[in-house]
Amino acid sequence: CFRVQAGRMPAGERSLCLIKPHAVLNGSEKDIKDALNAAGFQIVAQTQEHIALPRVEEFYADQVGEAHHEEVVEHVNSGESIVLVLEKENAVAALLDIAGPHDPEAAKDSAPESIRAVHGVSMVENAVEVSDSTTSARKQIKLFFPHLLLEMQPSAAEVRAYLETHIVPVLTEGLTSLCKKMPSDPFVSCLFLFSCFFCFSL
Repeated sequence: CFRVQAGRMPAGERSLCLIKPHAVLNGSEKDIKDALNAAGFQIVAQTQEHIALPRVEEFYADQVGEAHHEEVVEHVNSGESIVLVLEKENAVAALLDIAGPHDPEAAKDSAPESIRAVHGVSMVENAVEVSDSTTSARKQIKLFFPHLLLEMQPSAAEVRAYLETHIVPVLTEGLTSLCKKMPSDPFVSCLFLFSCFFCFSL
């Protein structure tokens, strides 16, 4: 089962939520989706499938060596999961908040209305897995819905980081070289000064 909303532009940030096999098996997915809808999330895309082991391992690649890693991989590979792409302003932080702590017992104390507190059973069967950053959200969405990345707009922080890493150094080096020999043509000089202003106002 694979569904995607077509013909729409992103209205906010996107994150990914994976509803684990035990929650699908016991019918908790409806309550989980209802909780997400009530929190203002919009489901942009979803799929229900038995995720192949290589893809499960890729999904959890950043958690290799952490406690329960192997058990979690085994569980997610054990049956059908539901994967949701969710959209909302500050979706990553909001989804982490509504998911609650990884340990359902801790969640019951600190976030009793969270998804893991209500539907989690253990550290392995804790109902959902959610993106923990915008970077991981992009990576995980690409894993299940690669076409959606064409719709996703980079955040302001991502744009600035890209400019500072890839564009500004090149411009700085080039403009520094030009400073040593100012163009004699007035038109070229104006372009030069405009380039300087653009570069150093980033």
